[in-house]
Amino acid sequence: MPENKMLHGRIGDIYMADDKKFSEWHGIARDKIKWNPTVDASKCIGCGMCITGCGRNVYGWDQDKNKSIVARPNNCLVGCVTCSNTCLAGAISFPDKAELRRIIIENGVLARAKKELNEKLADERNSDMKSQKSRS
Repeated sequence: MPENKMLHGRIGDIYMADDKKFSEWHGIARDKIKWNPTVDASKCIGCGMCITGCGRNVYGWDQDKNKSIVARPNNCLVGCVTCSNTCLAGAISFPDKAELRRIIIENGVLARAKKELNEKLADERNSDMKSQKSRS
């Protein structure tokens, strides 16, 4: 059996599984949202900024080519472009923001986000009140 020279990434035509905790974004199945980076291998200099800077483990490493690959695309936070902004070689690109905005509008994401915000703020207020009472 040939030695696997891929770390945290593509093995043949099979990609490692995306993290299940990232399976939805504001109630939309993550695999229905086409938002993930693309690495242009001809521009990639193999510095690893994308791997070390991504908190969602989107990238893997191709040892044969000494370059980053997109190993778990659905782990990418919808709307995030941090890796593209920090890639000095300009090797990372994302889909057009207009498509993302269409998804937000068509799926009622703003209303869900507002509801989530209100719930979060209420939880924080309750937590603050409990902290104040315990100090009294």
